[in-house]
Amino acid sequence: MRFIIALFVVNTPLFSAEIITNEGKDDAAKIEIVLRQQRELEADQLILTADKNMKGGSYFEAIETYKKAISLYLKSSASEKRIINKVRKSRLSLANSYKLYAEQILKQAEKESSVELFNKAKGLLNEASKTAKLAVKN
Repeated sequence: MRFIIALFVVNTPLFSAEIITNEGKDDAAKIEIVLRQQRELEADQLILTADKNMKGGSYFEAIETYKKAISLYLKSSASEKRIINKVRKSRLSLANSYKLYAEQILKQAEKESSVELFNKAKGLLNEASKTAKLAVKN
């Protein structure tokens, strides 16, 4: 009788480990879903902040914030249609931020007759163009 009980006790943890492993996989999948949702919500909040920066004329801050939001959206899901649309819209807003920031820099460049600032504005306009093309492409 002792042998049978010992055999059962020895084998039981192996069976339990299989159950825990399967439950662990389910838990990991649930955690991943929650993390994706959290990234999307954080990105949504960043977009609201970037939009406020745009309205306030803080174009550099808007650019940085839109870029962070896009990164979070892509980490959330690069294949869900809803996320793809958010990324597209965010990229278009980012392109507009680059353009408006370039215009701001150009005004300053004209006042100061600064070639360096003109070149900075040119770089910003190039980024605006690339970003807008990427938004339309995807």
